[in-house]
Amino acid sequence: MNIALDEQIKLLSKQLKIPTFAGYHNIQNHADPNSTFGELLLELMRTEYEQRQENNNRRRLKQANFPFTKTIDELDLSRYDGQISDLFISELASCRFIDEKKNLL
Repeated sequence: MNIALDEQIKLLSKQLKIPTFAGYHNIQNHADPNSTFGELLLELMRTEYEQRQENNNRRRLKQANFPFTKTIDELDLSRYDGQISDLFISELASCRFIDEKKNLL
């Protein structure tokens, strides 16, 4: 690949605020050799979209100013003296209630 072409792609991707496009080599190298231009472009756009979603989630978590991250695995059930069962916790962790559109209360 031409160095001048690479530099132009990096510069334009920065100016257009699509930084993933600057790393197009990664997608091009891992793509099927029979891929069309449209398929490569679509994969590049998907990668950019996923990266933006991930960045947005990270930014929102940071803005939420949570003191620290907790997970279900770190939950100390002994604090609740049998008031909450392991089965109930695993049911909540599955988030099935969301798909079933059920209230927790």
